[in-house]
Amino acid sequence: RAPESRNFAHRKEIARTCGFLDVEGLVEEDVSWWTGLTEPPEDVLNLLEYFISRYDNINQPFLDIDGVDGNGCITLKEFVEGLDKMKCKKFDVKKGSKLGRTKEQRVDAIFRYLDPGGEGSVSREEWNILDQLWK
Repeated sequence: RAPESRNFAHRKEIARTCGFLDVEGLVEEDVSWWTGLTEPPEDVLNLLEYFISRYDNINQPFLDIDGVDGNGCITLKEFVEGLDKMKCKKFDVKKGSKLGRTKEQRVDAIFRYLDPGGEGSVSREEWNILDQLWK
């Protein structure tokens, strides 16, 4: 989940009642969030693998896609164009492949994963779900 969609108070209550943890005085800034490698779709992990092999951190591809004068959000069009500009061939469907999904469908599914609110753009905060997987 994107950071802005987390309900810290609810999670804190669950930790107290189900985990029997002492959460008195715990603030969100003290919590380290992470995502397990089995949670994201396979193509999200493929994208992350592509970035890891070419970049030092997850912010660099965001900046490459958003552009130098970017607005801090990536649209689907920018995402597709950015991956093309990077010469990312990870999602190209080989001729005769039986995968059943086109490149466009695969890239769109990755974008939808990164845009859980469905606003049509991926903020840097939403993008940072990839940083949780990077670590």
